[in-house]
Amino acid sequence: MRIVEPRFGLSVGDPEDSPLFQLGKASRGLTAADFGLILSASGWRGVFAASEEDASAEPQSRMLWPALAMAEAAAEYFAALPGDPVILLGCDSRPTGPALCEIFIRCFLSAGISCRYLFITPAPEIMAAARNMQNCGGFCYISASHNPIGHNGIKLGNHEGGVLSGSEAAPLIRRVKEILASAEVLEKIIDKAKKADPKQLETLFLESSREQKKAARLYSDFSSKVIFDSYPEKIISLRESLTYNPLGVVGELNGGARGVSIDENFLQSMGVRVRFFNRKPREIRHAILPEGESLEPCRLLLEECWHKDPSFVLGYVPDNDGDRGNIVYIDPEVGRGHILQAQEVFALTCLTELSCAELFGKKTNPEAVVVNGPTSLRINEIAAPFGAAVFRAEVGEANVVGLARNLRKKGYTVRILGEGSNGGTITHPSAVRDPLNTLGALIKLLRLHDERGRTPASHWFDIQGLLPETGSLAISHILASLPKFQTTPTGEPRAKYPVPGIDHNLLKHHYETVFAEKWQNRPGLLHAIGVFGYRFVNYEGTERKEGTGNRSDKGRGGFSVELLDIKNRAVAFVWMRGSGTEPVFRIMADLPGSKADDEIALLSWHRSILDAAIDAAG
Repeated sequence: MRIVEPRFGLSVGDPEDSPLFQLGKASRGLTAADFGLILSASGWRGVFAASEEDASAEPQSRMLWPALAMAEAAAEYFAALPGDPVILLGCDSRPTGPALCEIFIRCFLSAGISCRYLFITPAPEIMAAARNMQNCGGFCYISASHNPIGHNGIKLGNHEGGVLSGSEAAPLIRRVKEILASAEVLEKIIDKAKKADPKQLETLFLESSREQKKAARLYSDFSSKVIFDSYPEKIISLRESLTYNPLGVVGELNGGARGVSIDENFLQSMGVRVRFFNRKPREIRHAILPEGESLEPCRLLLEECWHKDPSFVLGYVPDNDGDRGNIVYIDPEVGRGHILQAQEVFALTCLTELSCAELFGKKTNPEAVVVNGPTSLRINEIAAPFGAAVFRAEVGEANVVGLARNLRKKGYTVRILGEGSNGGTITHPSAVRDPLNTLGALIKLLRLHDERGRTPASHWFDIQGLLPETGSLAISHILASLPKFQTTPTGEPRAKYPVPGIDHNLLKHHYETVFAEKWQNRPGLLHAIGVFGYRFVNYEGTERKEGTGNRSDKGRGGFSVELLDIKNRAVAFVWMRGSGTEPVFRIMADLPGSKADDEIALLSWHRSILDAAIDAAG
């Protein structure tokens, strides 16, 4: 009996049938490489459909083996938690999601785990529910985030609402590999999974819609706490402001998981006008990664809405699991929509939260901002007038969250953190990036005011000594006021540098040697911006390690050369980090100024040093 959820008519599952029933015996031990799996701290992923672009609901039968291994490893982890906590399961809107969820549910039930199934739900929602639900031990979320439709994967998290750290994920990854390697163990797991009680499955499937609504209520309450922090009374001020100076938001949801969530009701409860498009799950109209061409439909829709109602000035496009949402905005002086670059999104949200802390908060501890290594130094320039320190971690959401947690233990207030290089903003107490929080910050930036009528945007203009624009400040005005930096966009082909099969530590060793040799003949543009010296920095997890060769044996973390002024302060940098999934290094350059050609020239010099380092490595 196939069970269908009532809102969109999508199939939740059949408790009496399963793809596992057609699976034969495991004839031999297997490896992750047999299935092209990526197993890392940030999640486990593979192509579960017939191809990357295949949108069918049935996973490849061969991919059921790694699904079983992952499910069993997760079940063992959660079953070992004390106190018999509840575990939440959910998925994004990919067609293969429900079939994979069913395998996990079967393994969880076989292990005696109490679980609740949310079916399609955005990642920030299940994470907020895990954090705020009584006796919840964590979550299991089936998703491949912004990757193509045929991909799928798993994220495991704890009761705090964040994904497992690298040290927590490592033994689970080892266990997945151990299970795959043993045909005997796989046979025992599939036998247990096939015998899961159909009545229990039926109950979980039937109650999934109700459980998702419960999670949505927890998520809505939590989102209000996140956005309004230590000044909850200001939500009334924002509503009042939006009655006489309205603001509208366009959401182009591209058939992702946010279509079932709180977005419309939540934004309306704040007093925001909204228009939503492509909100039915699985009606995917363009590439899932919300960058470049994928933002064009939203940009055009926003222009259309603005011409009918000039209050519509913001739009957003989430990825499939709804934890990433890139922004478009209207320049009211010309009536044209524009795409906010990732570094600009993070800069504006950082500015907002620091400005709100001064206008509305209760500042008692020193403030800090935590970012990843390739976040532009523009953030340091924004943080400085507010007296906030900036700390950097290796690329990876778990690393940034972990460093922020460590700093709070040392007495810092870390309200805003994230990965500026991809626009991912995390607003404490949340432990995950969330487009609702980003939108909330931009709305506060433009419309929230204190008793004297100052908004976070106008306060920024005041402390910078800038003359405010007449009338309401728009995103375009605020962007023009930001410190000018040129930064390599991560999505451009030149931000990837192909490398042969070479040891990362050896490559970085030779890079340091070549860099020192070429320093005397450095580009003239570095003299022009006041560069007098340099410093090698390695980022590994939450650690920043300065000095030549100061890194672990494998050397797989981020590597940066900070370019220093006469006071030994970083004013620019070049950066690189080896990809965990491709034979490439991600590279970038960042420097102050308005000349795009300067960034191109600095990145070209960076590449030339890499060329020489690879030659030296043989």
